[in-house]
Amino acid sequence: MRHYKRTGVYKNSTGSNYYDPAKREALSYDWWYFVKQFDIGGRKLTVFNDYSYSSSTTGHQRDVRQLMRQLGHNIDLYISAPAGLQNINSAMEHAMYHIKRLRELVTAKGSNRQSNLTRIESIRYWLEKIDVLFKNNLINSELKDLSFIYSTENFCANVELNNGKFKWWFTDFLTCILRHWVCLSDYCRWINEVFNFSSSTNRMR
Repeated sequence: MRHYKRTGVYKNSTGSNYYDPAKREALSYDWWYFVKQFDIGGRKLTVFNDYSYSSSTTGHQRDVRQLMRQLGHNIDLYISAPAGLQNINSAMEHAMYHIKRLRELVTAKGSNRQSNLTRIESIRYWLEKIDVLFKNNLINSELKDLSFIYSTENFCANVELNNGKFKWWFTDFLTCILRHWVCLSDYCRWINEVFNFSSSTNRMR
């Protein structure tokens, strides 16, 4: 990307990718923000939108990320906001969409046990994305649907239990105990045999 000294900004050859190092702002096609700095509680957070809007925008994100690395500009948070960082609420909507879709796949008739456990991990990933938004005050706390989050967390725990995650752990635990018990039993048997042999030898003397 070319540096324009008069304005201090960086642009690509077509002008469709733009980065302002002073403001920590990047735009794709003059409207879609994928880097933006937020002043929250007296601290500045540089947020990077890693949502893949299109192939060309993905290229813009890659070039700006590389440029920021060269300039020593740190990124504090990565979020996925389909409508750009000018509409950061879309990040929460995006996460909730994925969670609902994954829940439907898990509860579908005939769904695979191992696939469901993988889907649960994905649900937890999107829950963490939502948590990051609220922990950093990027989203109005009134928008946080606690009942949805709690029900989803309970849903995850129930699926893990019913699909064998904890059953496998318990089975492995029992196997370990039994294995050590067998080893201990063999050791005790050997000690007993040695003791009996020594006792019989002493009697013979």
